[in-house]
This record gives sequence, C-alpha cells and structure tokens, in this order.
Amino acid sequence: MTDVIQQLSEQQGSLLQDIFVHGAKQAESVLEEMVAQPMQVVIDAVQVLDATSLQQQVAKSYDVNLSWICMRFSGLVSGSVSMLFPQDSTAVLINTLTQSKMSNYEMDIFRMGTMTEVANILINGVMCKLCGSKQGEVSFDLPDYVELSATDFPVIGQDYSMIMTSNVHFGVSGLNLPSLFVLQIEQKSLSPFWYVLEEVGVV
Repeated sequence: MTDVIQQLSEQQGSLLQDIFVHGAKQAESVLEEMVAQPMQVVIDAVQVLDATSLQQQVAKSYDVNLSWICMRFSGLVSGSVSMLFPQDSTAVLINTLTQSKMSNYEMDIFRMGTMTEVANILINGVMCKLCGSKQGEVSFDLPDYVELSATDFPVIGQDYSMIMTSNVHFGVSGLNLPSLFVLQIEQKSLSPFWYVLEEVGVV
C-alpha cells in the first residue's frame, strides 16, 4: 500500500471539523436521553494521517485491548468509518448505559451490541451529511465488530485514500473516556466527497 498524506486547505479542514463536531453534538443528545443524565461528547481537532502513521498512533496511544467497530460505504462516495474504544472505556459506558454494574462475564456478553450501538450513534451523526446530497446515494454496509490488541490494528484503506481521525472523549460521571474516530475516503471519491460537504453544509 502506498502511504500518502494529503494536505487540506483551510476550507476543507473547517468543513471536516464541522461535520465531526455536528456528529458529536447529535450523539451527545441521543446518549443523554438514553442514560437520563448529563453526558459530554467532545471532538478534538481532526488530523489527516497515512495508514502507517495511524497504526503507529494506535499502538502508542493504547496499551490495552480494543473494541473496533467499522462500517464500509459505497456509491457517490466510498470508504469506511470506524471507532476504536479501549476496553476500560467500554466497561464504564456499558455500565452507564445499562444502569448496572456487570460482572466480567456479563460484560463480555453485552460488549459487542452496546459498543456497536454507541459507535453507530456517533457515526450516523457524522455521516448523515453524506446522505443529504442530491447528487447521488451512499449505501452503508452492516457494521463489523472486532476485538483486537492495539498492536494488531489493521491497515485501513486503499492506495492514496485519505484517512481522517479525531480523538473523541465521552464525559460521564466525572470520567473522561477516550476513543478514536476514523474516516477513510477512497482516492476516487475525494472530489465528490468535498463537493457534497460544500453542498449540504452543516446546520
């Protein structure tokens, strides 16, 4: 795979940050209704990385097992969107969402479904803008759920695809729970991707 880091213009960086923040606000509202208590979902500045740098960042930032939820999409724009959760974060989020304190056995049972649901809430908030274009449709596959170590994080994307990441912080019960949001756009889709973002804007 060819590693290429593409530079963003000021306008592109602003559009990206806007859709990520929009998704975080949407997710925050939905999650607060689910748990009936205040929650914060905060997005850091968006970074553009190549596949190798992303693998290195994950290996450096996390020293625990991870839950990885990945959803591929195709059509007017093609690529993938995913979230990484350290299992320390998943335990707190699951207990909060289920309003219970689970045993390790129960946690293993609930982890896949609950973390996929949390990831989908944020992913839908970010990606809904791609579905609002009049220029064509974007179809999403069902999400994949994988548990893996930080050092086993796979290569994402094809040659010359653009990988955009942001750290996401879930604030609940006085705790700051880290995760990572990853958006990968295939090289052939970059032009329509930017066109759609400019067309639909962010409300």
